[in-house]
Amino acid sequence: MEPSAALVKLAKARPPFWKWQGGEFIHALAWAPHGHTVAAATLGGELVVLDGVTGKPRWHKPAAHSDSILWLAWHPRDPILATGGQDGVVRLWDAAKGSPLREWTPDPKKKWVEQGAWSFDGAYLAVAAGKSVTFWNAAGEAKGKTGEGKATVASIAWEPDLDAHRLLVAGYGGVQVWEPGNDEAVTGAEWSTSVLAAAWDLHGEWIAAGTGDGSMQVWRVGTEHTLRMGGYPGKVRELAWHADGKHLSTGGGPNVVCWSFDGEGPEGSAPIEWMGHSENVTAIAAHPTDPNRIASVGKEHLLFLWRIGDENPAGIRALPESPASTLAWKPDGSLLAAGCEDGGVVVFKIG
Repeated sequence: MEPSAALVKLAKARPPFWKWQGGEFIHALAWAPHGHTVAAATLGGELVVLDGVTGKPRWHKPAAHSDSILWLAWHPRDPILATGGQDGVVRLWDAAKGSPLREWTPDPKKKWVEQGAWSFDGAYLAVAAGKSVTFWNAAGEAKGKTGEGKATVASIAWEPDLDAHRLLVAGYGGVQVWEPGNDEAVTGAEWSTSVLAAAWDLHGEWIAAGTGDGSMQVWRVGTEHTLRMGGYPGKVRELAWHADGKHLSTGGGPNVVCWSFDGEGPEGSAPIEWMGHSENVTAIAAHPTDPNRIASVGKEHLLFLWRIGDENPAGIRALPESPASTLAWKPDGSLLAAGCEDGGVVVFKIG
């Protein structure tokens, strides 16, 4: 179903702040912690750091990797950008100049490096390749490894606590929590399904996971308390905790479904369901400071801004050429970047 002409006209009334065009599908996108630049990586191995105001490249590496770049991660304190992908290599870049600092191959037997994430204090870089995760520091020194899961690691996320170094590792069969240097998982939850995406809430109390069987699994960390929210029309790959940790929004179809975790969690409660997209949601992103706001994009090229308490969209934007594959808010919430399937990065001003 195509969006109505009136809806498209309304969306096009607010053109992008700027746009940059790359060569292939944007697979990873993230603003630097200081908010002055945004980095984008493509499935063609292209890496660029763009000025947040002008959209012009600060530096650009057309062949940063010999194959697809699957992730990028800014160091939270130092001017370092980490990347990894299908060539099996992890590279650290000088984030200001674009010069390579160091590189290594986490596991020569496994080509793809599917996931990467810095801990919140920057002490560790977690890198997932195959069924396990290795831990490294910014000097490229190995600092431990998790055990192997039942299948390829699908998602990793650090607990949002500067004083803790606990990593969520998700894949087929459930989730586990690991600490660098430990030979066994600290805790975990088992589910008889494939986990496609998972994330901690901001207080480290809940872990939510989107699955391949059209459901969302929720676990209260360190307990046996788990919940299953089913009924999604498709696989749940999109999920985002809101800024206060009291709401979680998910994709898994054409609607954005928002669950309340205020109090004892969502058990027995009905979610908010925002209906605007005419095709499946491809990415969602919670506003970094306002807990009531979230953005979503769909296959029909439209970007919606939603606000808890409002049934209708709080804002609509149109992506010029192609659907978005990823979204990223500037840390202060003033700009929203969308990485598109045609290789474009589109940035909108958000009031």
